[in-house]
Amino acid sequence: MAARLPLAPDDPALAAKMDRGWASRKIMEAVSLNGLDWAPLGYLERDPDAQANQVPVARVEREGGVHWIYLTYAAQRWGDYTYDRIRMKRRPVTAADLRAYRRLWRTLFPAARR
Repeated sequence: MAARLPLAPDDPALAAKMDRGWASRKIMEAVSLNGLDWAPLGYLERDPDAQANQVPVARVEREGGVHWIYLTYAAQRWGDYTYDRIRMKRRPVTAADLRAYRRLWRTLFPAARR
């Protein structure tokens, strides 16, 4: 049975868990071993000084033997539909993280091609 990822803030699976309004939009983090089936890891909360975080771009880079996930995203102005900042967050991905992600993914997608 495949995990279902919400696709939009008004998705019924997500709506019950969210605050009301535009400021409740969240970026979901997910992992995949095949690029087709994705296991959800959780949501990134919006920045406190932005109405919403949107248009995420993620990449993984190796620096000094450590893999890092970089997330670049736009910060939306309060009371407006425009963006006034591009921000970046990063975090390391450890060998223990990778093992946990593989276990989770294989549990959710036992029959999926790897």
